[in-house]
Amino acid sequence: MRQPRGGVRLRHDDPRTDGSHLVLIRMADAVAEAHPVTGMSFHRSWRVAKDKVLSTKANGRNLALQLQGDIWVTVARSRVAEVRRWLSST
Repeated sequence: MRQPRGGVRLRHDDPRTDGSHLVLIRMADAVAEAHPVTGMSFHRSWRVAKDKVLSTKANGRNLALQLQGDIWVTVARSRVAEVRRWLSST
């Protein structure tokens, strides 16, 4: 399945059902729908809740976040300082 232009494919695991749902939606709309769920958009179509970040890896100016499932996502260089502040805040 192709990702919609300017959009994102989301996989939503619903603990109230026996399965999951695939939703095609623009990232801005997905963030609005998730409100008031807190999280940070740190690179294009990635938005993550702080409690899902398991660790970080820095390499020079680059920063990557490790998520559940051993998924590593690179933080946009323009957002590195902001992500570090966000992760260190309570």
